[in-house]
Amino acid sequence: MYNIKQLTNFDVQDIAPTSIGSIDYIVISSDILGSDNIHKLGYCVNNNVGIYRPIYITINAIPTKFSIGNTGIFEFQEEEWRDVNDDNLERIASVSVSEVYVPAGIPFVLDYCIPV
Repeated sequence: MYNIKQLTNFDVQDIAPTSIGSIDYIVISSDILGSDNIHKLGYCVNNNVGIYRPIYITINAIPTKFSIGNTGIFEFQEEEWRDVNDDNLERIASVSVSEVYVPAGIPFVLDYCIPV
């Protein structure tokens, strides 16, 4: 069973920004998210400036840059897969998210699922 949660720019407006290059980011930690065991995450931005600013997600302790693109949407979820060329066992591809960096001053919605 999962708990669906949502954060917006209003929820994190009191967090001091951190600079990466020339862009200021709000760091949303696993303490704010309520878990580092996120099974699904979606980020939506409806702003021309926000669409062209990347986000960073710390996955397995490594900050990783993701470009948003024209849709203004980024998402991931656990996926089941099989290596049909090897053992054909069913596996689940998952990641451990500990932080999400979103551009400061940009309206956004962050939806995510954590286990109950």
